[in-house]
Amino acid sequence: MRRYPAHEQLLTKDAAGGDPWTQSALGRIKLAQGDPVAAQSLLDQVPLDFSPTEDIWGTRFDAALYLRDYDAASRMIAATSGKWAGDAVAEGELARARGDKQKALAAFAAAREKLDSTWGDRLKDEVDYMKQVSEVDAGLGRKDQAIREAQRAVDLKPIAKDPLERTYAVVNLALVYAWTGERDRALEQLEIVAAIPAGPTYGDLLLNPCWDSLRGDKRFDKIVSAAKAASGLPAAP
Repeated sequence: MRRYPAHEQLLTKDAAGGDPWTQSALGRIKLAQGDPVAAQSLLDQVPLDFSPTEDIWGTRFDAALYLRDYDAASRMIAATSGKWAGDAVAEGELARARGDKQKALAAFAAAREKLDSTWGDRLKDEVDYMKQVSEVDAGLGRKDQAIREAQRAVDLKPIAKDPLERTYAVVNLALVYAWTGERDRALEQLEIVAAIPAGPTYGDLLLNPCWDSLRGDKRFDKIVSAAKAASGLPAAP
């Protein structure tokens, strides 16, 4: 619900000072609020080898990415040595953010192989698979295929059945549109979800390199402002 102060209070009420789980969760809050410097300060208090869940690893990676500290982001990937499913996709995201097209293509190609190997004979017509593979295919320049996969992820989660997962799927569809040059369609999807609680966070829209192709467009600026307002953060002077 983006009630960040209440969330922070709950996290710290009974937690021991410096608890790594709490510090990581607080770091995620700061990222959502658009303050990666504060997030990194919290994460610096967590041992680098403390990554019992992919979410904690993802918080570290996102903090480095939002700060455009690509060397640190690369170290986050290397530190896990393929432990998490998101590692391979993160390699592509990082190379893309650096502007290294060849390395991005190689990373996304490796991620595609890893995804298919990981899922094996399991049912692949599932929202998690479709979201991941659509981003990878968008990174590989497979525009039509990526869009079909991302739309399939949305269709698999009707709003009445699972509004939370559908929102995540719509955000993913917006990302695929952005990466495949469909600016108007990307903005159309973001306008739907940016102002609702489960939508992309203000920090993600403000700082994540994955949205760079939309920056400079007044419509995107308005979407970022809507996400900020939905978070209860003060407007810029």
